[in-house]
Amino acid sequence: MTRTAQLLRPVTLVTGLIALTAAVAQAGPIVRIEPNHLDFGVMKQHESRSAEVIISNVGDQPLKIRKIKASCGCTTTDLAKDLLQPGESVPLKIDFSSKTFSGDQTKVVEIYTDDPRQGYLEVLVQAHVKVALLIDPLKKKIEFARSRQGQKLTKQVTFTATEQPILELDLKRYNPDMFDLEIINGYEGNPQVSVLIVTVAEDMPAGKHRDIAQLTTNIPETPKVDIELRCQIVHDLILSRDDIRFRYVVAGQQLRTNLRIVPFDEGTRFEITGAEIDVPGLTASVEERVPNAETIVLIEGQAIATDDERAVATKGRLKGMLKIYTDLASQPVIEVPVSYLLRI
Repeated sequence: MTRTAQLLRPVTLVTGLIALTAAVAQAGPIVRIEPNHLDFGVMKQHESRSAEVIISNVGDQPLKIRKIKASCGCTTTDLAKDLLQPGESVPLKIDFSSKTFSGDQTKVVEIYTDDPRQGYLEVLVQAHVKVALLIDPLKKKIEFARSRQGQKLTKQVTFTATEQPILELDLKRYNPDMFDLEIINGYEGNPQVSVLIVTVAEDMPAGKHRDIAQLTTNIPETPKVDIELRCQIVHDLILSRDDIRFRYVVAGQQLRTNLRIVPFDEGTRFEITGAEIDVPGLTASVEERVPNAETIVLIEGQAIATDDERAVATKGRLKGMLKIYTDLASQPVIEVPVSYLLRI
């Protein structure tokens, strides 16, 4: 062997190894997605649009599409098959609904395959949702959570017309006995802005309250708007629950639960002086855990027999009232409904 041949032999071996490594690297399933970005452009609210991306297997072994997942319920997908042979392709249909979105939106469709090099790929879905009437808050809900009785509370909903030069709102329906509502058109001198002022009256009774305010507008795309109104008015003392229900029970079953009572404001001095209950089979007792801070009312007993005349008369629906007595002049008696349903 000549000197030149001896020198070329290692080079030939190395070149062959590189070629073999490259061939091995290209073996197996290989996924390609085109395009990997969809832009639906300008859309209106509650509008839907669809497009397709092509998933291909450019490898030399079958490709398994394991999972497709969208980042938002507004985006759905449809795939005809999840196993692609070498050289095969399949369209992935992507539907996007603008729902109540506004402005620029970007969602992601995640694609998982058994390609060992890139088992996870993304398709970006974008759109600009054009809204004729902007509403803040976007969820169209006003909520006053655990508000003290006697307080006058106010919140507002702001409406902005993006195209109409003048916005006009009008109250169509609401319950005036629950909330005080006022509409101000041309808010702060801007004819495109209106506000709905929502006020909880000082004399609103304790408990949970809910209403729907129905409004009309001069915006053709949004002629009607419903605003949900919620509030929970509490006294000086707060209960851990508004009612006690044992659901389905059998005769003789032991029943036990408790009710926690705490002050709305720290520093409120109070004492639970007693408790009584008129539900058949149940009794109530009071346990002061922390003076002026926490008291527990324990409800316990057992379900009455199915042939008990009280069970027969009510068809197994036993119910009554738990009365809790306090030393507060503002809240001398607290009443809590209690019930259980006896299997007959």
